Amino acid sequence: MFAKKMRALNAALLVVAVPFIFSGAALADVISPQIHAVDPDRPYSNEKPNTAYYGTGVAGRMSEASALRFQGERDTDDGKFDVAIHELAKAVQLDPGDPSGHVLYARALSRKIKAHAHVTPDLVATAIGEWKLLWRHDADYSEQFEARDETRKLTKLAKVMQKEAKRHKHGGPQQDFVAEKQKQDTAQ
Repeated sequence: MFAKKMRALNAALLVVAVPFIFSGAALADVISPQIHAVDPDRPYSNEKPNTAYYGTGVAGRMSEASALRFQGERDTDDGKFDVAIHELAKAVQLDPGDPSGHVLYARALSRKIKAHAHVTPDLVATAIGEWKLLWRHDADYSEQFEARDETRKLTKLAKVMQKEAKRHKHGGPQQDFVAEKQKQDTAQ
């Protein structure tokens, strides 16, 4: 009698638990299915995949994207921001559904801006767009928090740059807007 009840209970648990377990496993590979290009008309990179080394097809593109993400992260840590941005843009182009490529790309853009290395309004706008994409669509809450924080900082910087551009256009004194923004951030 006891064995019959246990079998019935196990069967009931399997009916309830199996769909739940498999639904989680099915989504394990697609971490952030809503991530896509900020501007679908503008590709991240126009560079073709390296089919001679990685092969053709999806597996070749994913392998190359993985290698580029690894190398781009190393180059960002080494301060080679232009090289890292180039590599990570190609990685995102090859594998746009992987949020780690978007995160590394956005971090490389932000680190270049923070290093005061050739900061342009387009660079800031690209970084803001990439961080907003992560803020809205990444499944990892810590990365969403980082994205929200970086978006707010870069939006303030963009406003300072716009004010500076207007001031310079109207003949006002020209200042280093990035240094001004850094002073404001440290004062807070």
